[in-house]
Amino acid sequence: MSKYYLYLNFIGTRLENYTVALAYLEEYHKNAMLLYKKSQEIEAETRNHKDFVDKRIATFEDRSNSREKTLVDFLCSLLLVGLFWAYLRHKKNHLFYKRGENKLKSLDSEIYSKTKEIKEIEYSSFLLQADIFVQTALFAELKELEAQPRTKDAKVLSYEKQKMLQNEIDRIFNKFCEMLYSIDLKLTLNDIKLCCLSLLPLDSYAKALCFVSTEISVVKQRKHYIKKKMLSSPENKELFDFIFAKR
Repeated sequence: MSKYYLYLNFIGTRLENYTVALAYLEEYHKNAMLLYKKSQEIEAETRNHKDFVDKRIATFEDRSNSREKTLVDFLCSLLLVGLFWAYLRHKKNHLFYKRGENKLKSLDSEIYSKTKEIKEIEYSSFLLQADIFVQTALFAELKELEAQPRTKDAKVLSYEKQKMLQNEIDRIFNKFCEMLYSIDLKLTLNDIKLCCLSLLPLDSYAKALCFVSTEISVVKQRKHYIKKKMLSSPENKELFDFIFAKR
């Protein structure tokens, strides 16, 4: 509508009717001011509406952030509870494992102790067998042979006495011989014989005479072969040391 007043003002000016032209110009300004105010009001309303919308969006974002934060806090708490539970389970399992390990160590120690005790009893029984052999007349003869001068002409154990010696060994050292055969070391009859003689208080020379020789190298050589056979299994070292301990 304002542009029409401006157009009428233009016509009045061309017709030199300045009073009418001025009136139309005033109407134009009046309407222009009304439009300007209206536009300001609309702009203010638009700005207010924008501010309202921004505030609502900000409030919604705050609420969303708050809900997200709450959810994150809940998930973190749940994770911490899960980790703590896993830690407790691990600790419990670790303690259970340690108890089991300690118990197994204790049992192993007890088994080792009992096994050692049984071996000591068994070895003592073999030495008792040796004590019985020492009481025989044959052992007295072996000691006599041991005491003779160590020459090539020295008297060795006769064939007849050798048979008697083997019979006495089989009779008196029966348990010891059974044990040596049971560990499957492929020991020969003469190996077993030397093992039995080594439990007696006889020196290497006397043992050599029992093998019809005046050379102690015969005994050393056989002992070497026995050691090689026995120590093929490390657990037999204790047995070897027991048999060939100095007595």
